[in-house]
Amino acid sequence: PRAGCQHETGMDAMTTKPTSEGAPRNKKITMRVTAKEFAEIRRRAYAAGRDLGPEVYEWIRPRLRQEIVACRGRGAHVAAGSGDTARAWKLLEHAATLAPGEPLLLMDLANLAEETEKHTELAALCGKLAALDADPGRRLALSLRRADALLRAGRDDEAETLLDQCLATAPGYLPVVELRKRRALRSE
Repeated sequence: PRAGCQHETGMDAMTTKPTSEGAPRNKKITMRVTAKEFAEIRRRAYAAGRDLGPEVYEWIRPRLRQEIVACRGRGAHVAAGSGDTARAWKLLEHAATLAPGEPLLLMDLANLAEETEKHTELAALCGKLAALDADPGRRLALSLRRADALLRAGRDDEAETLLDQCLATAPGYLPVVELRKRRALRSE
């Protein structure tokens, strides 16, 4: 039977221990172990000639990924709060590569892009968020935010096409009318 491994990133862990009959059985154990501690556990198991088993790796990979994403998100909020927006952007981008469809990360990136005037990135992020959202009202609001970002990035033709699509979806939508008025005033 395999050696029991007790490790955790804040959730239940699986370990294999022999029963009195000698057959392995699974038992849930809860422990808090960081990625560094898990690496040490793995190193010691290999040094003793034991394997942790594929079920442990299948269990630990997504949980470590979730923990890394959460740490990057918290770090980005701290960095942005202290004025280091470049570091915050880098941390959020890394988290978004690990969890590409996570709407909260995308929204944090979009807010940071707007704050730092990265209009092209903001437009792309709003497009991703709109594609993920099932609510038509939120999709419309995100499309409007995307069109505004495209206008600010100097991509007027794309923005006008998007605004036309918004008006086709919701005729007379007041924010679109106001955005076009603002654009007309800016061009005078």
